[in-house]
Amino acid sequence: MVYGDYGSVGYKRSRVDPDMLPMGGDAYGYGMPPPLPLFPCVKLRGLPFDVTDDDIRMFLGVEPIDVVLCKRDGRLTGEAFVVLSNPMHVDMALAKNRTYLGRRYIEIYRAKKTDYYRGVCAEVMEGGMSSRGYSRGADYDGGYGGSSYSRGGPASSSGLPPDAEGFTILKLRGLPFSVSDEDICNWFNDDTTLGISPVVKDNVLVVMENGRPSGVAFVEFPTPQEATTALTKNRQTMGTRYVEIFAANRSDLERYKARGGF
Repeated sequence: MVYGDYGSVGYKRSRVDPDMLPMGGDAYGYGMPPPLPLFPCVKLRGLPFDVTDDDIRMFLGVEPIDVVLCKRDGRLTGEAFVVLSNPMHVDMALAKNRTYLGRRYIEIYRAKKTDYYRGVCAEVMEGGMSSRGYSRGADYDGGYGGSSYSRGGPASSSGLPPDAEGFTILKLRGLPFSVSDEDICNWFNDDTTLGISPVVKDNVLVVMENGRPSGVAFVEFPTPQEATTALTKNRQTMGTRYVEIFAANRSDLERYKARGGF
């Protein structure tokens, strides 16, 4: 028996409904772990039917972890899922809701992890991953409760995806917006551990957007072996920028040239 709040039996602990506790709070010893943060993903709708990953990256103004372009019967649907690196980038992306990409009016919403994985599965069914043949971003778990996931195809005995073997062109993404072809040459040439031929300006193409570097460039190497060696600089930094490197082919390069982006 308890007399008031305190008595001979001792202190009576109040009954607390855990659902009523504040996030991460603790009431009389009833602690709750803080909730997992939201999965940092957005869905874009209304995109041009010839949109590319780089178009989306430049439109959002942030560097994505991954971009899934939704397709149906081999054609883009105008929708995409974009995984970002942190909640701040999600907010920046959402701020672009109901703005224009070219002539297209774009809507942007938060997306769930399950939505993203459904998009990935649909891309697999459409054959998108095998046709690209390489990972488009870092393996992602991001501390958001997901498992590490790589979007690339199966690796060959060389450790590269099958479609990447024999390539001599690399695509660089995430470069500083003030980068020059000379900066890119120096970035490779100053790394004496690579042991490759010097990269020269004639083999570097910086993609421009509205008269300034877009953060994307292509570099051609004399042999597949040297390109493979240069690929080891993937996920290294140039200044304060984290640079991703992907195997590319000549059609990728020609597509950018056709857009007049050099």
